[in-house]
Amino acid sequence: MIFNKIKSQRDKGIFKGIVTGILAKSITIVSGLVTIPFTLEYLGVERFGVWMTITGLVSFLTLSDFGLGIGLQNALTRCYGNDDKVNPKIYISTSYFLVSVLIVFILFCFLVSHSYVPFDRLFKFNVNSQDLYSESIMAVKLSCIAFIACIPINLIERVLVGYQKNYLANLLLCLGRVLGLFFIFISIYFDLGLYLLSVLFIVSPSIVYFVYTIFYFSKVENREMCPSIYFIRTQHFKDVISTGGWNFLAQFSFALKENMPILIISSLVGVAQVSTFAVTQRIIGAVLMFINVSLQSLWPAYGEAFYKRDKAWITTTLKRSIVSVLIISLSSSIIFVLFGKLIIDIWAGSEVVPSFTLLMLCAFWMVLSSINIALTMLLNGTNNFKSQATYGVVLVILGSFFSYRFGIDVGMIGVVLSFILISELSRTIVFSIDIRRLLRNI
Repeated sequence: MIFNKIKSQRDKGIFKGIVTGILAKSITIVSGLVTIPFTLEYLGVERFGVWMTITGLVSFLTLSDFGLGIGLQNALTRCYGNDDKVNPKIYISTSYFLVSVLIVFILFCFLVSHSYVPFDRLFKFNVNSQDLYSESIMAVKLSCIAFIACIPINLIERVLVGYQKNYLANLLLCLGRVLGLFFIFISIYFDLGLYLLSVLFIVSPSIVYFVYTIFYFSKVENREMCPSIYFIRTQHFKDVISTGGWNFLAQFSFALKENMPILIISSLVGVAQVSTFAVTQRIIGAVLMFINVSLQSLWPAYGEAFYKRDKAWITTTLKRSIVSVLIISLSSSIIFVLFGKLIIDIWAGSEVVPSFTLLMLCAFWMVLSSINIALTMLLNGTNNFKSQATYGVVLVILGSFFSYRFGIDVGMIGVVLSFILISELSRTIVFSIDIRRLLRNI
């Protein structure tokens, strides 16, 4: 009876997480659909390509906490699964301390060394205007500083997810996206330029997280978890850092996989072609974001079920999630291939309409990525980051090498095809093998 109640609570949390996740990603998709035509018209094709390149670079900074946030999340999930009421405050206090010290150190290093970073190799090669070059450099520097400084604030999301309150994290994300949409229109209306547009959009979710963090830890039932310097324990460093280290490498490989095509295309054929690929990628990315957020609630649920040795629930849920993402991704890919050109022409303009070959490749990429998302949720929830990290880095390096080689001869199509075959398809095979091994050992 108690076990059935636990599963019922777990399923309710997943359901609320899926509903709010869909809402969050719907807002993200709508904001993207609305803002890209405006930003493309406001910035122009070349500056829009630079902005896409900048956001790709800044996305690497999600790794700036070196996975410590995920280490905190999985530690809290373990406490939740084992009904541990003592260690959560220690893990929260320790993690906030570690992340804050790390971010101060990174900011210091960045401020000291940023003038020596060869930004000209990223932008000047393909950008002829000195004004655009200067604006791009300023946008990169300010965006990096703003994003890094906000990382400790964003830890509240990991606290919520660790306790299977994904729905609250998703609602906060909704508010952050709406605020980001507001900032984009404000930037365009007042002609604030590329760098202020980028910075305001980047910090918008952190503003929401900061306000909610104060509210969350001020509530009576949560005060016992409020981070305190008196509850920092060095013996808990290992739990957070160990999980965080492997997760950092796994995230690093994922970030490389997602953003290296843009950087390679930018260096080989120019930022104008980046705009074509980025707009196409944004559409398939919208579907993948929808799938990813819908399944995010499974991450901590898998962890809780794993610590309770509930193999039947894990197996059933995994099969259902794979079938669900295949239905969504296959139907979306058919629509994308048939009507993608028309949609992009109406939405963003004829100058960024992709070829039919690029549409087909991106559709195939979307199907493989959706399967990998479903598999990754189980691996993440059970702290199996090691294989994701080791194989992921190797595969993305190989993918980058071959995509650059084929990109020289074939262009953008060669870059995309190489990443699909070497990076994405290989991940599917490796993750499937790891999960079979995991299920046998439960």
